[in-house]
Amino acid sequence: MAWVEALRSERYNQVFGWLHATEPDSGDQFYCCFGVACEVSNLADWQNATQMDENDDWERGDYYLGDDTELPNEVVEYYGLASNDGAFEWQSLPLKIKKWLNSRNPDDSNCLEASLRSLNDSGHTFSAIATIIEAEPEGLFVRLTV
Repeated sequence: MAWVEALRSERYNQVFGWLHATEPDSGDQFYCCFGVACEVSNLADWQNATQMDENDDWERGDYYLGDDTELPNEVVEYYGLASNDGAFEWQSLPLKIKKWLNSRNPDDSNCLEASLRSLNDSGHTFSAIATIIEAEPEGLFVRLTV
């Protein structure tokens, strides 16, 4: 999947709380895991709206299909995700992946809110998130029944 490849590519700087943000002075681009999904889907162009507060923290990110923090429904459908926060059943992950994730971020060992968004915003790397997507845990993708 191109989204997983992009997350593993190390071409994207990670941001927390926004799909995408542009650093005003340098023009550097920052993405959350869903911002990378938007970028790779190529369904639309980013609308620059990044604003910084007096402490040089992002006050607002850039927009993609009208959203700056939520994965747009069009992108959810493009990837076949079941929700716009990437929720999944933590218990359905293989034990070795759960142990690996917990070793990389022990403060998040319970993963009470198991979603790609919460993992991104709690500091898990794009590589770790790609591993979860590849594992296809229950609830992450829409399961078609025939």
